[in-house]
Amino acid sequence: MKNLLVLSVLLVFFYGCNQSTEKTKEEKFIILSGKIENSKTNFITLKFKIRTDTAFLDTNGYFKEKFKINMPDYYTFRHGNEFATLFLIPDDSIYLTLNPDEFDETLKFSGKGSAINNYLINKYLLDESLEVNYRELYMLNVKEFTLKVDSIYDIMKHNFNNFLQSNNNINEKLIELEKAKMLYDWANKKLNYSQYYKYYTKKDTVILGDDYYNYLSNIDFNDSLLLQLKKFKIFLMDYLNIKADDIYDNDQVLRDSVNGLLIAQFKAIDQNIKDKAVKNYSLYQVMDNQIKYISTKDIDDLILYFENNCTNEENVLKIRKDYKKWENLGKGKPAPDFSYPDINGEIISLKNFTGKYIYIDVWATWCAPCIKELPYLEKLQEEFKNNNIVFMSVSIDNKAELWEKMVKEKNMKGIQLYAKEAWKSSIAQNYYVNSIPRFILIGKDGNIINARSSRPSGNIKEVITQLDGI
Repeated sequence: MKNLLVLSVLLVFFYGCNQSTEKTKEEKFIILSGKIENSKTNFITLKFKIRTDTAFLDTNGYFKEKFKINMPDYYTFRHGNEFATLFLIPDDSIYLTLNPDEFDETLKFSGKGSAINNYLINKYLLDESLEVNYRELYMLNVKEFTLKVDSIYDIMKHNFNNFLQSNNNINEKLIELEKAKMLYDWANKKLNYSQYYKYYTKKDTVILGDDYYNYLSNIDFNDSLLLQLKKFKIFLMDYLNIKADDIYDNDQVLRDSVNGLLIAQFKAIDQNIKDKAVKNYSLYQVMDNQIKYISTKDIDDLILYFENNCTNEENVLKIRKDYKKWENLGKGKPAPDFSYPDINGEIISLKNFTGKYIYIDVWATWCAPCIKELPYLEKLQEEFKNNNIVFMSVSIDNKAELWEKMVKEKNMKGIQLYAKEAWKSSIAQNYYVNSIPRFILIGKDGNIINARSSRPSGNIKEVITQLDGI
């Protein structure tokens, strides 16, 4: 260490003061303190991305803590089960008061940095007061819908402009992000109007008018700063999916291709996104969705396309890892074993049924699509009750009593098992279960036939009928 100091002094001596010398990056902080009445826990947390810091309350509900804050940004303040979004700037010194029984209504700030955060909590309350039922909103005709969403947008903008006029030297990053939040919340509603209107009204068409999509001229898809906003990311992917659908619908070659829609998504990204970070995010989202929820069949060339066009190495590695996991669940691969208790507490293993085909339903009592499949599954079980196939349902409910109650009340047939670790259970982890219901078909030899098999309401009956030795 002494030798390094001597060397740095000599360099300054020989090269003069114009020679730049590296300085240690200065750490920056804020002070957050406050008083919480009727506290629910003895601590508060402050979260930024994946980092979470904690401050503890004394016996009277007071706390004071110095938090490392290197840049102005949004942070999540949490106490008990409630939370609020804060915008914090290095050197802020904020004092808050709170009664968790009325969290949003009583959360107040004072001190340096308080103006912004009082605005944020008041904006949340205003937004909450203007909230409308989505079903009612999207059943409005296009003129009424436009007037409604435009009115809400205008109120929110007016509220923000009043805040800016009443306060000087507001952080420029906050101003840009808050304007973007309002814009993309409004734009999202307009973008989704057509499909939601048809869904709720059960109508096949809706006439929007020639100028309906003029608002898209104000949308910037190439500002990577906006990637920290959830509303922007939702709008971005919804917009790209609409563009991909248009490309797919107008290209017979794509419609005849196994992965035509994925190719159309790549085309939509290439045609509409120029910013490197936004393009990387978009590419990862469509590739991740394809692997996790759709299919990995015949996508080797598309994986290569993704790797050649995504410059975010971390995302490339994630996709490679996930793709490899699905390769291990391919047709003919050994089915990972698992063991869970049945309704009587007896431990049942997958390997107990070697020599029989096994159709597995991974489900939960809270999952509406899962419940919708139950009548079809029951009918399927009845039709194949004398065949060489076992029907097995594995619940990933968080509470066993909910599972037991439904199994008994509905007199559910087949083998009913309970995986108490839910999403962290071996079946969820080893079979890469990211959403439910999930159906898996296992062969007589204990090898996978299809790790993402058809639902009972689909064409699984035809698939089972054609199995050898069924």
